[in-house]
Order: sequence, then C-alpha cells, then structure tokens
Amino acid sequence: MAIQFKKRNKPKTIVDLIPMIDIVFQLVIFFMVATTFKTTTGIELELPNAQEVTTISTSPLKITVIDAENIIIGNKKTDLQNFKNVLNQEVIRDSIRKRDISQIGQIITDPCYVPTQKTSNREYDLSLIIREMMEKDSIYQTTLPRAIKDPKTGTEIISMYIYKISEDGKKCSLYANLESSFNKKILEITEPT
Repeated sequence: MAIQFKKRNKPKTIVDLIPMIDIVFQLVIFFMVATTFKTTTGIELELPNAQEVTTISTSPLKITVIDAENIIIGNKKTDLQNFKNVLNQEVIRDSIRKRDISQIGQIITDPCYVPTQKTSNREYDLSLIIREMMEKDSIYQTTLPRAIKDPKTGTEIISMYIYKISEDGKKCSLYANLESSFNKKILEITEPT
C-alpha cells in the first residue's frame, strides 16, 4: 500500500509594489532636480536697421446712435435696418484693396520695377505696370493677377491703384484709397531699407 500524503496549500507570495513605486518616483524627482539641461543659444542674426521710421495713425470708427432710425457711421447716416450693410460694404471693399496691394506689392516692389514709359511725376496706374510686366516676361503671366482693380472705382482698363517710383528707381510705393473712416486713408508698401 502506498502512503498518501496530504497536499498542503503553499502560501501565496504577494509582492508589494508600493515601496518600489515610491522609490522610482523619488528617483525621477532627484534626476529632474539634479540634471542641468543644455540651452541652445540659437542663430546669431544681424537685423537691418531702418533708415526712417514712420508711424501709422488710425482713427477709430465713430458710430453715433441717436435712435433706431438715426445711426451715423463715420459721416454716413443710416437706420438700424441698413446699419450692417453700410458697415460691411466699406469693410469688405477695404479688405479687397488690402489683399490686392499685398499680393502684387511684394512682386513689383522687391526690387522696384521701373517702367519703360516715363511720366513727369513718376506715378503710374497699376494696371499699366502689370500689362507691361506681362509683355516683357512670360513668367509674370502666371504670377500676376490680370484683373486687379479697386472694387468701387476701378475698371478693367484703370485699376485706381497708384504705383509711384523715386527718380533713382530705388524706392517705390503702391497706394490704395481706403473708404472706412477707421482705416488709414492710404495703404503703402515700400521697399525695405
């Protein structure tokens, strides 16, 4: 006969992880405090200095509300029904002017484009400049917009944007007349100095 032994249940071993988590947390804090991070100095740049400084002054939009029938925006009288339309028309047209000037301004003012036709005051309509540039170089036919014009007063022939160049051809400006009374009356992009 075989001897039968009783099976004893082995006690389960439980590993307590809390002290290990505490030690790891303390090590992380220690290394964070004790470590010095290398700071990068970056790239040294020599920035250009401006030859002249101009300040652009803007006047706030003046809205006077007398009653629902009498609202004055700048110098235009309207009522509550048309208030939003009058305000949006000026703001939208000025936004179009600013977009047009910024798109074309970087192309023709860097460096200043000198037109072949000379005028006494060195002022040109922008549409004439664009046509001349497209005729001279085919690259401009894809980069310059064909129908750029003032949204209120411009036509297909005359844009009503003025390009002015100095006598020596080194400084040039592009002008647009803004409608809104809270915008500066002339938006100008000049060649960086």
